[in-house]
Amino acid sequence: MAFIEIGLRTLSKVLIKMANTLLLMDLAKIKKEWIETLMHVIMPMFEDSYLSDVGGAQTFFMFELTEK
Repeated sequence: MAFIEIGLRTLSKVLIKMANTLLLMDLAKIKKEWIETLMHVIMPMFEDSYLSDVGGAQTFFMFELTEK
């Protein structure tokens, strides 16, 4: 089962509450860790063309993450 099929919608309320209690410095560190962790999950699906199959149901929303 792909990450996208599981989703975080059910956890979003709790995650928002948690994020709102963090200090700004901690929040930045945690966001970086989230991105690094998700890249390990997402990149293999992208490299296998699962996420980059243009027109496929799984690519309804496709985003390119770039570093600022």
